[in-house]
Amino acid sequence: MFFITTILAVIGWLFLANLTTDNQLEAIQKTGVLKIVTRNTPTTYISDKDGKPAGFEYDLAKAFADEIGVEIELVIPDSFGDIFPVIKNHKAHIAAAGLTITESREAEFSFAQPYAYSTPTLIYRVTQGQKNRYL
Repeated sequence: MFFITTILAVIGWLFLANLTTDNQLEAIQKTGVLKIVTRNTPTTYISDKDGKPAGFEYDLAKAFADEIGVEIELVIPDSFGDIFPVIKNHKAHIAAAGLTITESREAEFSFAQPYAYSTPTLIYRVTQGQKNRYL
């Protein structure tokens, strides 16, 4: 089973583990900016028809930033594979990108409780009496 996680899955520990100051929340509040690595997809972050940021995970990140009194700076890597290196190299504080929790990722990063679960599912059309030529 795959676990989908976003900002709620990394807020508590990810930036605490990856920055160098004693109190990471205070450091972020002092700079006034929460850097969030995400990807440009319909379920994470998009620009709406007016060019304004939107998306479920963007909304979660914005709500968290508002709660701690800081602005958001989005980091959009070139590929999905660049998300965790961005965090590891201190280019962003947290990730909000529809990430799955894997054993190898857990060994390197901390995750909070996921807010959603997903199971990969294959959906296909069955044609009665005909063998599917693609299988």
